[in-house]
Amino acid sequence: MNIYQVLVATLSLIAFNCFAADPKFGLISGKGEILCVSFGEELPSVGTPITVINGESPQSSFAAMLGEKTADCKLLENAQVTSPYYAVITNRKFESPFVGIAVTGKHATIQKNGFVSLPASDAKEHIYFRICNSHEGLWFSSWYGRPLIGKQLWRQHFYLGYDVEPSCEEKDILEVKLKPT
Repeated sequence: MNIYQVLVATLSLIAFNCFAADPKFGLISGKGEILCVSFGEELPSVGTPITVINGESPQSSFAAMLGEKTADCKLLENAQVTSPYYAVITNRKFESPFVGIAVTGKHATIQKNGFVSLPASDAKEHIYFRICNSHEGLWFSSWYGRPLIGKQLWRQHFYLGYDVEPSCEEKDILEVKLKPT
């Protein structure tokens, strides 16, 4: 391996670890072939890779890409999820409304015991995902370490507009100081 290859490999590893250390989380929703996502802030350009977590049991994941900014995202808008909204480019089609978690970047996910996790940049823990019911909606969250035991990194409420049987625990909904995403 020459010095150029070593330099490129080292810089790639550093860039990957910096990016992986600070992924952005958001909600993705849609029906049919039309999905959109909100990360609650402006994001990089069209074509940015995202990893989508389907929180239904058993959890699963798939790769997608960020599309153009869009004003038409009724499912997220009706769920009181803040804009800006972006189209999502994927080859998936959903017969019924889909809601999941989007993570910026292309990540190698691990599927074990019905749950999806992402290796964290420090390799000590993994990032896990949780969905639970509140009285009128769903709480989506990501955790450094096991949900409810580890540190909550992000959470977002998805308003359903009707009553559901609550399944969230106090740690799911306690006001904690989260690192801005």
